[in-house]
Amino acid sequence: MEALQIIWFILYSILWSVYFMLDGFDFGVGMIYNLFASDEKDKSTMLASIAPFWDGNEVWLVTAGGAMFAAFPTAYASMFSWLYIPLFLILVGLILRGFAIEFRNKIKNKKLMDTIISISSFIPPLLFGVAFGNFYQGMPFDSSGYSGGVTGLLNLSGIFCGIIFVVFFIFHSLLWLLNIVNGEAETRIYNFLKKFYYPVIMLFAFFILFLPFKKNPYFMPNYISYFLMISFYLIDFIILFLIKRALNQGKRLYSFILSLAFIFLFMAGGFAGLFPYIIPSNTSAIDGITIYNSSSNPYTLKIMLVVAVIFVPIVIAYQIWVYKKLFKKSADGSVY
Repeated sequence: MEALQIIWFILYSILWSVYFMLDGFDFGVGMIYNLFASDEKDKSTMLASIAPFWDGNEVWLVTAGGAMFAAFPTAYASMFSWLYIPLFLILVGLILRGFAIEFRNKIKNKKLMDTIISISSFIPPLLFGVAFGNFYQGMPFDSSGYSGGVTGLLNLSGIFCGIIFVVFFIFHSLLWLLNIVNGEAETRIYNFLKKFYYPVIMLFAFFILFLPFKKNPYFMPNYISYFLMISFYLIDFIILFLIKRALNQGKRLYSFILSLAFIFLFMAGGFAGLFPYIIPSNTSAIDGITIYNSSSNPYTLKIMLVVAVIFVPIVIAYQIWVYKKLFKKSADGSVY
């Protein structure tokens, strides 16, 4: 039973990490394309670069949510109960973003669609970051229930992680767009990226230093006890320096691939630090929601594992095929 619970926690962590790795860059494009586009052609080119991919990327969100519901139903129910308003706003943002991207060229008021895309691309990463910041810190609940409120989520850890998610996704998208745009927009993005790189490094370093001062006493000890966990962030630091070198050498596609790894390991490191907690309590250690007290029965975990082993590789193979097939078309705008 314990082995199944650990396997499902690893799978759950991977699914969420893959989601943010993939959807992160199209969130970022949505946030910044209005700022870097020189004209309507640039805007269309930037949006065309994510048009074939954004909905496929969100399959991983559905998969991660489904995995949590199937494997850890108690954690799923608690999270949706305590974070109902932020999750509702995330859902609204995702719906509006999809609508605006698909119908921008079919509606006369493109400025309105541009505004909707930018705002709806900003809200989900910000609120996801707030949610994970609260998980890292631990949430105020015990056997009598959750004692926090919506405003209580806007604490230092939540706001800080919300900012980090936004900044990292923008950085991720800039590296993506360097492989897409040409001309004045390309120059503008490249010059901005060279300066933006340093705030990213500083924010990441501060995030690492910030961990020991969190209220949750069950986060940092995992990093001290298991080198594998802290190694995620050590590797991420190396990746950031490799991104800088790749940019200086003109290896733009390589720099984006490194950025994918950076986002994945950033998220994976957070999950590793939480283990075995899914939602830790910062008021009562014994009441924290772990993989052991929130999982489904062994039979369900076994059946779902078989399903995951069959279908997750199929989804991965399909997405790789889509990216290889449509990347060039998305770059020249022929799919938007």
